[in-house]
Amino acid sequence: MVEVNFENFPALIDAMGGVTYTGGCIVLLLDGGFSRGGYTLRLRAGTHPLNGKQAVALARTRENLCATNETDIQREEHQQALFNDMKSRLLSPSSFLRLPLIAWNAPPAIISDMSGPTLLGMFAALAVSGTPPTRVLRPTGTITLPDGEDGLTVSAEDRRAAVAQFMSG
Repeated sequence: MVEVNFENFPALIDAMGGVTYTGGCIVLLLDGGFSRGGYTLRLRAGTHPLNGKQAVALARTRENLCATNETDIQREEHQQALFNDMKSRLLSPSSFLRLPLIAWNAPPAIISDMSGPTLLGMFAALAVSGTPPTRVLRPTGTITLPDGEDGLTVSAEDRRAAVAQFMSG
């Protein structure tokens, strides 16, 4: 299991020299936006360099004021775009110079039950063989979460089919 600790993730992204995001217009107000003590991010459609704080804000975006019809699926797509750019940066020659800073900031940002050598092996395998395209399961319904928010569900049949496909390689 590998889990991202969003509290420490901005420092890891900054250690990598930031990330580049390409996409549509983004306007988000986290925790009420800057005027209410939160964070505001505004990006025109196109390509933008992002620092750690901006990247995490984008990854956490649930309401994009530029595209109010976006769902958690688009949030997942934003997250995947950021992770793909992080991977590209890690595999670039310039990351060699930043390696000590990246190595220092990675452990607090990534929580895992894997040992250090196992994590290293997993990342090395990803670097050598690449990663398959991300497949996002399409929601088939909604539920009300304990906090009153709406959540998306995927049918048991679709989940079983995805697991079977994953297990077959």
